[in-house]
Amino acid sequence: MIGQEGEDQLEASSAVQWKPLLYAVSFLHTIVQERRKFGPIGWNIPYEFNQADFTSTVQFIQNHLDDMDAHKCLSSPDKLTWQGISWATLRYMISEVQYGGRVTDDYDKRLLNTYVQVWFTDRLFSDDFRFYNGYAIPKARTIEEYQARISELPVVDSPECFGLHSNADIT
Repeated sequence: MIGQEGEDQLEASSAVQWKPLLYAVSFLHTIVQERRKFGPIGWNIPYEFNQADFTSTVQFIQNHLDDMDAHKCLSSPDKLTWQGISWATLRYMISEVQYGGRVTDDYDKRLLNTYVQVWFTDRLFSDDFRFYNGYAIPKARTIEEYQARISELPVVDSPECFGLHSNADIT
């Protein structure tokens, strides 16, 4: 998410779940791409995840949230209730279609499914949620606030951030 395109994407939905979900997809996209630098330790097969995978996932989530918003229902004159996020649907689309559609190795598929199963839950919205130690979803509202928080992340990520052993980057 850079520049005007990133700002437009950040404001693409008014759903309170949008920004954390967008950040989670961005983090997942970074992880699946960066694991390639570890060769066969990162992925058994070097998949070519790209911007289209990210864009289609973001679009699906936006559509899902918009559909969820359309299914608001008034249970009483002063109480608005939600039909919640269908996590099973969201996880399936990410791990089996958008990103998982590229994955052919069974162990790689298990790994991708694990990321998605652990990260894409109601817990994503809790204050104590972490992708990994030190990697939380920023409490930010604007693109500048997100960029400031992201710039505070380590320049070089440890292999543990990717779910790998600390020695994975020793060549």
